[in-house]
Amino acid sequence: MPTLLPLLAVLLAPAPAPTAPGAVDARLWELAFPVPAAFRETRLWSSFDRSGGNDDGFTGRFEAEAGGGRTLVDARGPGALVRVWSANPTDAPIELWHDDEPAPRRVVPFREWFEEGTSGGHVAYPRVPFERRLRVVARGPVRFHQWNTLHFDPAPPAPSPAPPAAETVDDLRPAKTWIGANGTPIRTFAPISFPLALGPGQGLRAELRGAGAVTRLIVDARSDDPAALRRALLRIRVDGEESPRVEAPLADFFAIGGPGATIDSAPFAAADGRLVCRFVVPFGDGLRLDLVSHGRSPLHADVRMEGVRTAGDDFDGSRFHARFRHTLTEAGAYVDLLRAEGSGRVVGTTMTARGPRGLTYLEGDEQALVDGRGPERYHGTGTEDFFNCGWYFASGVVHRPFHGVTWKEGGGVSAYRFLIEDPIPFHRSITFRIEHGGGNDEPGVEIGAVTYWYADRGATHDFEPLEPWMLAPPRRVVGYDREALHARSMERLSGFEVVPLESLDDARGGPRYVSVDARSPAAALRFAVDVADRYRIVALHARGPDGGRATLSTTGIDRRGIDGRADAFEPIVETSLGAARFDRGTHPLVLAHGGGGPVRFEGLRLEPELPFVRAYEVRGAWPLGEDGRGFDAPLAREEPWRPVEAGGDGFLPLAAHVSPNQFVVADARFAIEAASARRVTLRLGSDDWLRVFVNGDEVHRNRVHRAPRPDQDLVEVALREGTNEVVLRVANEDGGYGLFCRVSDPEGGLVIRR
Repeated sequence: MPTLLPLLAVLLAPAPAPTAPGAVDARLWELAFPVPAAFRETRLWSSFDRSGGNDDGFTGRFEAEAGGGRTLVDARGPGALVRVWSANPTDAPIELWHDDEPAPRRVVPFREWFEEGTSGGHVAYPRVPFERRLRVVARGPVRFHQWNTLHFDPAPPAPSPAPPAAETVDDLRPAKTWIGANGTPIRTFAPISFPLALGPGQGLRAELRGAGAVTRLIVDARSDDPAALRRALLRIRVDGEESPRVEAPLADFFAIGGPGATIDSAPFAAADGRLVCRFVVPFGDGLRLDLVSHGRSPLHADVRMEGVRTAGDDFDGSRFHARFRHTLTEAGAYVDLLRAEGSGRVVGTTMTARGPRGLTYLEGDEQALVDGRGPERYHGTGTEDFFNCGWYFASGVVHRPFHGVTWKEGGGVSAYRFLIEDPIPFHRSITFRIEHGGGNDEPGVEIGAVTYWYADRGATHDFEPLEPWMLAPPRRVVGYDREALHARSMERLSGFEVVPLESLDDARGGPRYVSVDARSPAAALRFAVDVADRYRIVALHARGPDGGRATLSTTGIDRRGIDGRADAFEPIVETSLGAARFDRGTHPLVLAHGGGGPVRFEGLRLEPELPFVRAYEVRGAWPLGEDGRGFDAPLAREEPWRPVEAGGDGFLPLAAHVSPNQFVVADARFAIEAASARRVTLRLGSDDWLRVFVNGDEVHRNRVHRAPRPDQDLVEVALREGTNEVVLRVANEDGGYGLFCRVSDPEGGLVIRR
């Protein structure tokens, strides 16, 4: 013990706070060197459902009994505990047992491990070294949890020399000279700048000769195209290699894949058109950077690189990788973010995703299969949990040095996590993957993800070259069953022939289209409407150099134009067709060719043309109770009503208006004034359980644990002439808390008020 712990103390010595520039630079520099052979693995201990289901902590039944407690971690050393996460930390005592000693060294309430929450989750990086064994035992309920441990052979090496700290994180001056890992002086190179205006299909190239490392990559970019950064492709090649080590859309590389996103993290910063990367990019025989724009408008880009020159390959062949993967999820199949062979370590992942049914795809667990081992040694509890958050990113956008959420909108989210304190080493191979949904049961989710890793020069991976169509911004998926527009579901309309479905790169997750052209001039389809209402209609289609024109007709919409022409191929374009009333049932949809090349049609989006309820009164909260007694209580209560307002997106955040707000019940009410008796549909979304009363009568009940989104429950109700009182009872288990509500009004004339 006396000989080992000093080495671990050097390797794991607490640095300044993660935001301190010196700590950031030193740790990013350290990651650029080869993985020491003594660094065996990183393990993830979590509450994931061992039965193969999606419990993941609700019951807390997957830990071993430990004399009146539960063992959450049983790690063999030498090693260190470096990360702790939970979605809902409790006051349960947590015991740290070292090396089979007769008593725990520390007992800390679980809640006290964390300083603050982060968009539904709580995370800490404690750095607790141990020599032979570490057991973490809970003496009370601890349900959703993750613990990362690093594991070494008995003699871990001392760390490689670190560069001196910059004065500030955003310091863009050349780095100073210091001594490299092999004792040779390292010389800086001055910043080099390449300002250009790039038209569609145009690019710039920057090259460095010799050996060294880029320690700052700075891109200043602006364009009239709001999606320009997603449509610009960044590639970095080193050592004269043909295959790029870095290949990703510019926005995704800098972890800002969502529209209008910014980031402020340890390795990346991006705001107001300035993008900064602080990952160290080594090269032994030259570096070449290419940036090509595929946007509709010119991209004004100034690319600068700063770093150091070395006498030789001071990094012993370790090379930086960042590769983008674009996919649509398929039922029963994992999403592989990285498959690689060789030796290296994973240091981060960013992901931009959008689901057709809200955010339930985030139920998918992350897994790492390392050096031939199964996923049981690194298996998490959910996608947002991997990103150090929780409950479907409950509070939205957040920026932290190692993780964050840069964009959240409806079923879309963009998030990042950098494994700076807890990298995942691999010595022969790695598969890093995520599920979608509770059991890979959320098909049709669009995912664009960048994985960052260092690997030796001989390492290989399975990424394919990117194509321009993969660079489109996250598309807005059709808001109803998209299969109604696919060939096997199409129905024949009189006088028209159903055109077969055209597949464009579908094996790699590309969109699927119905195509019309001069040879097949029309396609007739049907689609279903569940609720009679007035809807805004948006057509989703492709554009490209070979595209033509077409018209689209449906109920209340006659021959609205669609233009499929563009200088560069764009896989998903949205064209508004106006608004019309649709009755419940199936409706015809006719796509007619209007000249030129083919027009590829992907689907429709129907958006109810009605506002959300904004003004409510609320009362409560009161305890939910173990068996839900609070939820089942009679409607009449003594609590007074208080006026509240929903947010700009229509969401009423009950968590902000009632206290306490975990494992509680509250009521929200509003009134509907109707000029005549009629039937309408309440469009509701809730987190979590929901009861609905109209004029004192219960008309709906749904006891479900979920994240809220609009129109989850469609409840048809009868209104009487005059004033109608609607009461929404919402129970929260834990995590986020709130509701959405809007009221169908196809006849017009309803008035919504408190």
